[in-house]
Amino acid sequence: MRILLLTLSLLPLAACDAGSDGPAAGATVTFEGRVEAPAEARTASLEGATVTAAAVSASGTTQGLEGSATTSADGRFSLEAAATDAAVRLEAAADGVRAAGLVEAGASTSGTVRAAPLTVETTAEADVYVEARRRGSPARVSDAAAFVTAAVAASVAAGTASAADVAVALEAALAAERRAVRDAGAADDEVETFRDRRDDAYRTYRLALAASTSAEVAAAAFDEATAEAYLEADLSARAAARAARARALATARFASRAGGAASTSLRARAR
Repeated sequence: MRILLLTLSLLPLAACDAGSDGPAAGATVTFEGRVEAPAEARTASLEGATVTAAAVSASGTTQGLEGSATTSADGRFSLEAAATDAAVRLEAAADGVRAAGLVEAGASTSGTVRAAPLTVETTAEADVYVEARRRGSPARVSDAAAFVTAAVAASVAAGTASAADVAVALEAALAAERRAVRDAGAADDEVETFRDRRDDAYRTYRLALAASTSAEVAAAAFDEATAEAYLEADLSARAAARAARARALATARFASRAGGAASTSLRARAR
């Protein structure tokens, strides 16, 4: 019920968000969002950071999209850039400030896209996603968002874990999930349908964050929708249970090495 109510409340926003068709020649898209300072730097000025966008290819290479914007005093920006059907990495940079975030593939083909606030967590998600792609992983933006918790992001920001380490762990979790689903007799198209449903859940999550929904409420709804995606893809209960268990075990193995708050948060998400 919680994810249904959240989805319904965002229908007006979703109507304004970009469509899924490929971009027309010369088309542009406008990214709207804001940069949020980490808790330890709440008094820092967010004004004047340069925001750019880059398309992320299947192999993890990034191609800058023409256009840039500058943040206002409250960290908000509106960036017009070339449209693309690839995943997009947004980055805000200024002296001593770096924040990044992702927009899922297919969302930036036209119109206006409301990005999730650029935070420490979204920066880690972006770094992990690009690194995973560079390593040949089929990870999607939704996979990175589901795996990188706030505590994992804090560990990456502090240098106690690297984006490469997290990317390897993410791919291990995805590989375990794929094997379990196929071993349970699920067809490849069912696996892809499940991943598409998880993408839908991520889009709702992004819009919720853009609309200033509590991060905790939005994350809980995203986790719930991700779990429901197995059944929405018509996977059998057995296949769904095996996939969820395999992913949880792979996540737990990384959590045992992560230590501290990152370990606790990953273990909680893996349950």
